[in-house]
Amino acid sequence: FRRVLFRSRVIGFTRDSDGLLRIVLTQPYIRCLRLATKVEIDAMVAETGLLKKDVKAVVDSFVNVTTKELKTKEGRVCIPGFLTATVINRPARKGRNVRTGAVIKVPAKKVVKFKAGSTLAEAVKK
Repeated sequence: FRRVLFRSRVIGFTRDSDGLLRIVLTQPYIRCLRLATKVEIDAMVAETGLLKKDVKAVVDSFVNVTTKELKTKEGRVCIPGFLTATVINRPARKGRNVRTGAVIKVPAKKVVKFKAGSTLAEAVKK
């Protein structure tokens, strides 16, 4: 199972006055990969020069914060110029079993919708 992950190239990290670790990013690019596997973590370590545990902590923190924000009532995460992720409700509908042709009920569910930002869209076009 693979996911499409929208990422920017990490060029460094800085510490905030509050002690928070901030990521410095360049232009975004799209890559199909498994989320934060050993290979990607090692690539980020080599590129940034940080410790492996720090890179893992940043990736895990980003995923956790994004997930928590999408679970809130508003359910929206916006990274200007990069992407906007929103939670939408899909209503219940009727479907069809391909093998038998029988009509089935598909239950309502919440899904995440991604919209590429202008910077990302331009980078993909080139």
